Amino acid sequence: MKNKPSSKQKHIITSGFSLVEVLFTMVFLVVIVFGVLKLETGNFSLGNAQNTETRAYLWADQGIAIAETLKDTFCDAGCTKSIAFAGNAYSLGDVPETLDDLFVRTLKIEPLGIEEGVIKINALALSAYRVTAQIDWEDNMGTHHAEVKRVIY
Repeated sequence: MKNKPSSKQKHIITSGFSLVEVLFTMVFLVVIVFGVLKLETGNFSLGNAQNTETRAYLWADQGIAIAETLKDTFCDAGCTKSIAFAGNAYSLGDVPETLDDLFVRTLKIEPLGIEEGVIKINALALSAYRVTAQIDWEDNMGTHHAEVKRVIY
């Protein structure tokens, strides 16, 4: 005949995990979770930096496009200018241009010599200029620089 344990008798559990095994597993899972989180936050930071750099190159390209419309006002000796916008017209100015409260755009204009860039078409000489749009900005990773160069006739 089997004896039924009374409610006053203690039960001994012989199966299950020990406290050391449970703690080791918890620490292991926490390390894995924090590792994945660290990688993901790094990816977000790199993605944001790449987005900012792309915007800088777009601003530089826009500066070159605007400079093409202003080529009749270029300085002949070479100069560094910025783009000014007054009313509905662009012009070349001397004050550095700030874009999106982050980027500073300047244009470097260099006339090219005859051997480099002057094209002669039926005795009509077209002057050529090398225009460099420079964009500078600072963020939490340091100071950055982007530039786009183009020859304008």
